[in-house]
Amino acid sequence: MTPKEFEISVFELLKLQGWTIQPEVLIGHKKVDGFANKRGEFGSQLKYVVECKYYNSPLQKDQIVKIYADYLPLLENKQATNILLVTENGISPAGITYVNEIEKFKQLTYKELINSVINFDSYIEGVCGLFTQNNLNKSYIPQYSAENELLLENYIESWISDDTIERPIAILG
Repeated sequence: MTPKEFEISVFELLKLQGWTIQPEVLIGHKKVDGFANKRGEFGSQLKYVVECKYYNSPLQKDQIVKIYADYLPLLENKQATNILLVTENGISPAGITYVNEIEKFKQLTYKELINSVINFDSYIEGVCGLFTQNNLNKSYIPQYSAENELLLENYIESWISDDTIERPIAILG
């Protein structure tokens, strides 16, 4: 993926979350990678300037300070409500501390952005909770493979980890 393809992919993911995106637009004094606009709660307007960094290593605090300083006038002049920094490889621990201290500065890795679009965490947590709440965990009977009488869980784990197996697996029952 190139840095330009990274930007385009980030904007497509934001569109999936309902954002209207203007790529490479001049906002005030700054040409931004993207401007994301969305109606918030109670009719408010959310206006994010988006900075995409497709680097091989995590961004360092000094790089992040420079980004924030460059975008700060847009926040002060109310041309944007927030800054969103999306990186391929995250930011350094000092950078994380710095970003977390600034209310209107958000940072996500590309993987975190994908997860925010397609996130099954709460669904899985709910299903697990129902499993325990309905005492199904006490009624569970372990399943075995008919092929070699291994616990099905162990059989599937070995199938996943074995790169030499080329046939698909089907689970019935």
